[in-house]
Amino acid sequence: MLKIKKAAALLLSLITALSCVTCILASELENAKMTVVDLSQWNNIIEWKSLSSGIDGAILRIGYRGSQTHTIAEDKLFFEHYKNASAYSVPVGCYFYSYAFSVKDAVEEAEWIISTIKKYNCRFEMPIYFDFEAEILQSILNTRLRTDIAIAFCKTLSDTGFYA
Repeated sequence: MLKIKKAAALLLSLITALSCVTCILASELENAKMTVVDLSQWNNIIEWKSLSSGIDGAILRIGYRGSQTHTIAEDKLFFEHYKNASAYSVPVGCYFYSYAFSVKDAVEEAEWIISTIKKYNCRFEMPIYFDFEAEILQSILNTRLRTDIAIAFCKTLSDTGFYA
């Protein structure tokens, strides 16, 4: 009987400790909010000084795959946004708007990003994101293929040392 009471007391202590850790983590998550802007060629930022004082980071569209041409194109303002964000010490990441229909397409997009980053000698403090939300893709591709496409994109980048 004594062993059962000790085991129960130990279990209760463990549950209480885990509850406290959970409460601490939850309160830290509430305070871990960031203000990050999403910028592309559709956002012609003129006043970077005032913008930079109100944000914690910028995620820049580096490029996209055309929905009709299926060719990859660089966002017209990517490098301009990158230079301005860097000049004001704004942490930067990027995203690619994908119309990948296959794992091969996703790998091609990731390799294009790597090439573009090297071309401009970019340094990112934030991740590279895969924007894969086109409604047509969601209706045509099954869940397994969409998952494989996303994994291939991220793995290609991470295998090269980037955080996706």
